[in-house]
Amino acid sequence: MVNIIDKKTEAIIDPSAHHLDEMAEIFISGQNEHHLRMPEIFCKPDNRGEIIQYLRSFLKPKNPLRRRHKFGCVWVRDDKIGGYILYKLNLSSDVFFGENRWTCFIEDIAVAPAFQKQGIASALMTHLLENELVSYKPCMVSGQVWRNNIASEGLFEKHFFEDSSKTYFRILH
Repeated sequence: MVNIIDKKTEAIIDPSAHHLDEMAEIFISGQNEHHLRMPEIFCKPDNRGEIIQYLRSFLKPKNPLRRRHKFGCVWVRDDKIGGYILYKLNLSSDVFFGENRWTCFIEDIAVAPAFQKQGIASALMTHLLENELVSYKPCMVSGQVWRNNIASEGLFEKHFFEDSSKTYFRILH
């Protein structure tokens, strides 16, 4: 997808190693927000090396024969990353979801502060649903939204996701 808007080039592409630093900055920004709202759950994002390693696991492997189940897309404008979506894709063959049905779990969707409220998260979600997953139907797509994350709730509802479960947690010390 390439659009010309105000003489700027926008695209949603596969991330590569040269995108990792910008993706890490976006991750850190979002993780800081989560940590401030729920420090009992989310840690401070203070290990940049681990963050980059986590993000790297969603890149296309250099060896095309390597099997993978993690994928990502980045939204770019004039070579600047505005956001990303990371997801896990698996072929299910179990008693919960049925045999030979794909399941996609949205691991993370994040937008850089300077690019928020411009429809980037929605564009990434649309791209995932209408482009990336088109050959994996039937496919159940899901994601987890933490309490009081109004923007994420609105994003999932806008794309016709249903609120179908609650996640309970307890931290043992």
